[in-house]
Amino acid sequence: MSVPYVWIAGKPEPKTIEWTRLQDPTNWDATTIPTQISTPTQSSPKPSLIYLASPYYHPRREIMYQRFRAVCYMAGELMKAGNTVFCPIAHSHPIDTTAFREEPQSHEFWMAQDLPLLELCDMLVVARLPGWHRSRGVSEEIDFAANHGISYLFMDPDPDDPLVHLLKKQEQLDAPDQD
Repeated sequence: MSVPYVWIAGKPEPKTIEWTRLQDPTNWDATTIPTQISTPTQSSPKPSLIYLASPYYHPRREIMYQRFRAVCYMAGELMKAGNTVFCPIAHSHPIDTTAFREEPQSHEFWMAQDLPLLELCDMLVVARLPGWHRSRGVSEEIDFAANHGISYLFMDPDPDDPLVHLLKKQEQLDAPDQD
């Protein structure tokens, strides 16, 4: 199964990205994210490194775990399509729940771990899991990418994934009342 679709939101500068099959955004999948990026000074392309951002923090630990699982699935789909991916949640969740289980670390601690890695990446891909638009971390990662000339894309999860349905249901329960 492929990731449903991605679309470009940021303009890559000064890197030039070789895109394929971008005419019909409804047909995009993990294979349309470029696996090679050329810079003006390079004669041959190097493999691209993708930073996969997603919402994570939630007052309920089980929601954090569900978000961890969902983004791991998305990272795997990108990897199966030939991309090299760093996903801070896939990397940090096991560390947070193992090494820091008695004393969880702050948002600032994790951003200090993640942003230097984002700076090394060629592209930011934002997993549009439920809650992504309210995520402080995702917002900071997008701002960082934009301020550092890193292109960014948004990627929707598989709409048929039962975990995504569960997260959407939780999102509806958590949403503030509209007046």
